[in-house]
Amino acid sequence: GNLSLKCIFVDDATWSAESWWNIDPSSHFVETQEQCNAIEVVDENILNTNIIIYPNPVIEILNIHNKSQFTNNKFQLGVYNILGEQLLNFNLLKQEIDITDFPSGIYLLKIQFNNQILTRKIIKL
Repeated sequence: GNLSLKCIFVDDATWSAESWWNIDPSSHFVETQEQCNAIEVVDENILNTNIIIYPNPVIEILNIHNKSQFTNNKFQLGVYNILGEQLLNFNLLKQEIDITDFPSGIYLLKIQFNNQILTRKIIKL
């Protein structure tokens, strides 16, 4: 019941996320301070207001909606695990990302456009 608790430091974040489901949605299992810092990335830029990512939590398909007139050929999109390892990489803004085969856990979606970066935490059920 503590919405101010952002990070719960554990030895194995993946195991903890898969094993303990009764935590606040604002809390996250992490292994290092860097992982905790990465969870709360605040970008007050044009990407924040023009890119919609849903559903989250996701089971199979993550949708990315571009509300603006951005051209797709200038985007860099990546999906990372909580350890910062890149799992997927695209050179354009995809509308759907299939993560059906990913194990349940926390992932980071990073979208880069020109010099702006939007990072969102994604929960895979």
